[in-house]
Amino acid sequence: MSVLKSKRKASKFEVFHHLYKMRKEVTDLLLRDFGYNLEHAEKRALRFFGGKAYELTPSQTASGN
Repeated sequence: MSVLKSKRKASKFEVFHHLYKMRKEVTDLLLRDFGYNLEHAEKRALRFFGGKAYELTPSQTASGN
């Protein structure tokens, strides 16, 4: 006699199956580069800041500005 699918207990191996699928999806997500280009980002920062320094100097970090 068979048991309805909705009334079956979860298999012990189902956890490993879902863990494997989740690890694969996370790895795939981390391997995507999302179109990030370092040269493009540097050009955009220069255009945005107009040649001004965009990093804080030690005096600016000490004074809290």
